[in-house]
Amino acid sequence: LADAGDPRGGTWAQNDLIYAPSNISGLMKVSASGGPAVALTQIDKGAGEVSHRWPVSIEGGQAVVFAVWTGPGLDEHRLERLSIADGRRNVLVRGVDSPGLVAGGFLIHSGRQDAVLALPWQAGGASLEGIEPRRVPIEARNDNEGLAAMTISDDGSFAFLQGVAGRKQARVLWFDRAGSPSPLPIPEREYFAAVVSPDGKRVAYISDASGAA
Repeated sequence: LADAGDPRGGTWAQNDLIYAPSNISGLMKVSASGGPAVALTQIDKGAGEVSHRWPVSIEGGQAVVFAVWTGPGLDEHRLERLSIADGRRNVLVRGVDSPGLVAGGFLIHSGRQDAVLALPWQAGGASLEGIEPRRVPIEARNDNEGLAAMTISDDGSFAFLQGVAGRKQARVLWFDRAGSPSPLPIPEREYFAAVVSPDGKRVAYISDASGAA
């Protein structure tokens, strides 16, 4: 249908438009019959945005829920609602991952450690910040691109890949030359990488909670 560079998700709306992003652009739209892809959102670099991803069409094609990233950590991820009619964006909830599935009066999304959470939803997309989410009694596998492997059909059927609570909890260990480990005094969480300073006294690391430290 159209070129898509290193895509991060896509959604086919009831208006027969397909919305999809690349890893370094805003959302694009293209007709289901083909044609040029046209920009739907623009990344606001001045606000620190680096990626728009994992769109989900909602409200009969009148709006899209999508993830906005300002960095790698979960605290740097949020879900926004985009009005197709006028292009207005508003923040729904921060510190969560996608997808933002709307069903049964709830916005369903993923949180830390494969958790699945639900927030009360009404059409129009009022902010959900400050509302305590409900924990859904399942875990859906969520890997490091911020997408939980779950989806829901119009009849309410829920499909997901089984996750495991706490499976990403990790400790960072220091090994001396004899091979003996000592844990570093930082909390358990998901870590992606760590490097040691040239003087051997400091460590820079990336985690899902705080980005680089």
